[in-house]
Amino acid sequence: MLRRFLIAMGLGVVAAGTADVTPVSAGITSPIELPPVQAARCKEIAASKGPEHEDCVRAAQILALMSAESRDVRWADAIEPFLRKWIESLQPDEFTFRKVECRRSWCLLEVGSTIAAGDRPGHSLILATHEAQKRKIFQLQTLFAHDFDDQSVWDALVIFKRYCSESELFDGNGHLAPDFYTLGQTC
Repeated sequence: MLRRFLIAMGLGVVAAGTADVTPVSAGITSPIELPPVQAARCKEIAASKGPEHEDCVRAAQILALMSAESRDVRWADAIEPFLRKWIESLQPDEFTFRKVECRRSWCLLEVGSTIAAGDRPGHSLILATHEAQKRKIFQLQTLFAHDFDDQSVWDALVIFKRYCSESELFDGNGHLAPDFYTLGQTC
């Protein structure tokens, strides 16, 4: 069903692989893929066709869209340090910043975590609504996978979408707008 939805939106299914998430200059695009630990996790759950698999498919689709975008240098140079500081402001024994890359309308943030999604009351890897609204970024998805080197550490991949106005995000019924994924914003 998700596959039909993505195809209807003009998005093909892509395979996940390794990633080199480094900043690029404006006008130059380079592939952005799932980090190796996330790709391995997605491959492991591919047969399930459950919600976790759908999360992996959606993340791969978003990274394919992001790969096709050039870097909006002004915006990316402002939002990347903010996202890094946000992670560094969280409890340092629970979260560590790993990588961030933003293009024209998407940001990918990789974080190490000693607690996984909901493992403990009070866990939050969700950017405060007022901070997200102020910067006009929408936190769309977070994937968690065990780190290769230390099974007590999780690799979290957080995906943000840039928007210019909230009407771009939601339709009249409060659902994500049909062209939400494909709109490449430069506000």
